[in-house]
Amino acid sequence: MAYIQPREGKDGKKSYRVQIRRRGQPIQSATFTTKTAAQKWARKIESQIDEGKHFKTSLAKQKTVADMIDRYIENYISNKAKTTQRDQRYQLSFWKEQIGDLRLSVLQTSVILEHREKMVAKRKIDKETGENTPYYANASINRYIAALSAALTAAIDWDWLDSHPVRGKIKALEENKRTRFLNDEERKALLFACKKAPNPMLYDIVMMGLCTGMRSSEITNLTWEHVDLKNRWLFVDKSKNKEKRGIYITDEAYDVLNKRFEKRDPEKKWVFPSENVDKPYEFRKLWNKALGEAGVQDFQFHDLRHTFASYMAIDGVSPLIIKKITGHKQLSSLQRYTHLMKDHTAEAISNMTKKYIGGAEE
Repeated sequence: MAYIQPREGKDGKKSYRVQIRRRGQPIQSATFTTKTAAQKWARKIESQIDEGKHFKTSLAKQKTVADMIDRYIENYISNKAKTTQRDQRYQLSFWKEQIGDLRLSVLQTSVILEHREKMVAKRKIDKETGENTPYYANASINRYIAALSAALTAAIDWDWLDSHPVRGKIKALEENKRTRFLNDEERKALLFACKKAPNPMLYDIVMMGLCTGMRSSEITNLTWEHVDLKNRWLFVDKSKNKEKRGIYITDEAYDVLNKRFEKRDPEKKWVFPSENVDKPYEFRKLWNKALGEAGVQDFQFHDLRHTFASYMAIDGVSPLIIKKITGHKQLSSLQRYTHLMKDHTAEAISNMTKKYIGGAEE
């Protein structure tokens, strides 16, 4: 209930102090120069309290974006995959640096869009080609926005916010998807360079990427308990999409895994272990060196996954089967490979029509 108490100052001027008391909630108070203004404010606050909005609004005025990010990282990040933890910490530290001082009450959609536009506009000079290229890929920008959106969703759960400035208001940028894959010459040159590397694990890891389409983190985090050499299956326990899947072990992958199994250290659980018992092997330095020696440009380890899927598509394997093997969550993610299937599709249709329809007019 609202109480309005008239007051008179030493100068004789009147003011009106409003107090709103509700059981189990803090007292809300304010002072106005007119009774009408005091009554209007009291009605507004009581209405917000009845709707459950007022204290969210109050917290939004107290809490900053940095407060939200700190609490989110402390309480929500640890249950995610390690690579996701690393990426989200980095992405949220970006937002903390850019808008951390802002009160949540003034964090509008327009503020986030303004920073997204700056990310889109930012450029860099490619060291290899000298070209002026985007600093952030559209897919990366989408992930930065998604990380902030996840923290904002948590803030709503904490009653720090009443509405979400991202969800349903900011459309994801169209991703400029890569379909880079190795041609025959590049593949042979890269494998030759990997074989010459000081550590034979590089060649084995690259072969696993080419033969299974697994992500780099799935390969390096693979443990022997998830490898069944007898039945030729391995199991991805912690994928990017948090979905378990089984992958058939081909002859080439079997040779790699069987040799590693015969030479394994029983005290190390990793298929590709480092000297540290608790960590898998880190291959990036040798990988980059091998790319240079092979003369393979504009190629990332993740493109081995594209190479695997592209080879499958060229061989006429359906998108549904490729999706099941690679663990892509959405079938739309495989649209980049459909043009590689066109010739096989045309041949299949031609064969069918010749067989069943070609002689119908005779």
